[in-house]
Amino acid sequence: MKQINLFFYSSVSIYALLICLNPKLASIFLGVVIVFTLLRITSNPNTYCQIVFQKKIVLLTPILFFILTSISFLFTTDDYLTFKSLGKKVWFVFLPLFFFWLHPKVLVKIKKYSLNALTLGAFLSSFYLLVNLVIMHYNLNKAWVFDKSILDYFHTGFHFTAPLDIHPTYLGLFISLSLAYIIIEKPLKNLCLLIIFKLVILITILFLASRIIYALAMLLFLVSLVQTLNKSYKNNHKNGIFLIVISLILILSTLGILSKTYIGYRMTKETYWDLTSEDFNQKNLINKQDSRLSRWKVAIDLIKDKPFFGYGAGTEKYHLVSEYNKRNMKLAADKQYGAHSQFISYFLEFGIFGFLIFIHFLIINIFYALKSKSFLGAFFFISLFFSSLFENIFNNNSGIVFIAFFSVVFTYTTFNKNISG
Repeated sequence: MKQINLFFYSSVSIYALLICLNPKLASIFLGVVIVFTLLRITSNPNTYCQIVFQKKIVLLTPILFFILTSISFLFTTDDYLTFKSLGKKVWFVFLPLFFFWLHPKVLVKIKKYSLNALTLGAFLSSFYLLVNLVIMHYNLNKAWVFDKSILDYFHTGFHFTAPLDIHPTYLGLFISLSLAYIIIEKPLKNLCLLIIFKLVILITILFLASRIIYALAMLLFLVSLVQTLNKSYKNNHKNGIFLIVISLILILSTLGILSKTYIGYRMTKETYWDLTSEDFNQKNLINKQDSRLSRWKVAIDLIKDKPFFGYGAGTEKYHLVSEYNKRNMKLAADKQYGAHSQFISYFLEFGIFGFLIFIHFLIINIFYALKSKSFLGAFFFISLFFSSLFENIFNNNSGIVFIAFFSVVFTYTTFNKNISG
């Protein structure tokens, strides 16, 4: 049993470590986690988790999306695409079912080991990308030059994360959770180590050029600032006021510097165009694409034709690309763009019922997390909610292996707190 425990927690840690470095390899170790979970259950069948007898828990897990995908075979316009989608979502049923049988203390340990490993992975991936960025910038300039050019289009976003082959928003979600863990649960006791980890991760977030990740980082910054100010103000009013003034100066100075870079352009002009223009904007020469609004309108028009049960799981891109071609949206068609919104995607594939189930999953988990004062869990589901506004994170493998594991861990540990309460 001790050997099984050792391999079990090791596989959990390796999975969480790899999610920020190589999500494809992480998915393999997630399979290893499943194997050792089964070995734990069969070697000690009398140790059950109390929540296994709470049917209500099923309504809080990603099992819902596996069930939705299975039901959509009745309405799908393409059986093969729906079958492929079902295959990708097996993690949404394996993790919730097998973790049902683990003791609450084991779940707490899984949470601790996985978050520690995730934080280490976030630091390693961030450090690697930053070193690669500095080397790349040096090779371009043939000198150690650090000016606003290092924040241009070719040093940020997809270009920045290319060495790891991870989408900037997905990597941002992973390292944002690790940053939230550092801020909320304070696992790093060494001040020097704490500063290094925070600084490296925050600089990495800056170069991701992902607007939703900026919003999540700002939320964490405000939480951290409130914690610091509250502590300082209680101890010394003058110190508290001084910190407020310094914080405001730093924020305004940073925004002023960034406004003159590609980051500033992306946050202002590109965002405005993305959410207001219905067509391709010829002035947007840096990053040519059809706007999100234009794609959302195409998806909404398709939804109007099948609003109740949708077109079936996995069929979103097929129908959207077909419509893009009809509307001469060549860039969106060539790049096989989805709706870039999980809410719209689920409405398109599963109809109004799938849309409402998806909202239920996010809101109910946020509610229970806040109710049990599991603020890290609340942040995790809030980050999924806001990311889903602009990305299809529940449809892609990197998102699936991340969500399947951590949503179950947070849901089960949170639900146990509520039962205990």
